[in-house]
Amino acid sequence: MFVILKHVVNWSFHEELSRKPIAINSSIFILYWYIMENDELCIKIAKIDPKIRFSGLINQRGRLIAGGMVTKVKSLEDEKKDEMLYMELALRVKMRQEFDADFGHVHFSLSYREKLIVMSFPMGKNVLLVSMDKRKSFDEIPFKIVKIIEKFTSS
Repeated sequence: MFVILKHVVNWSFHEELSRKPIAINSSIFILYWYIMENDELCIKIAKIDPKIRFSGLINQRGRLIAGGMVTKVKSLEDEKKDEMLYMELALRVKMRQEFDADFGHVHFSLSYREKLIVMSFPMGKNVLLVSMDKRKSFDEIPFKIVKIIEKFTSS
């Protein structure tokens, strides 16, 4: 079965796709839908606060599968270091799951660094990574993100 996509998809974090209609089979359509759903989640989270620099979903192998840097924000590290950061994050989240039976599931982890705040939110086999510029009051933001994730995963 083939589906024709006739509209332009403008992903906030990715380049605009071709304006020409494309034919895709149903399995590619499901993948396309999955990516769009996750991109929408990342966009929604990036809009929570103007200080958010990055909102992206990382898979269990440490690959960015949705989202990315917020428009007009320059990354503090190069692309190679991004890949290392994503792989390290995926491994760290997997390692933390070893203690779930003892301490319960992790809702989020937060690192308050010299230049920014980095938060990670496990989502099944994936992890949502959010970074933001430092500010004095940030304690409500991770809990807002948790609520959005709960709504997203329950629908």
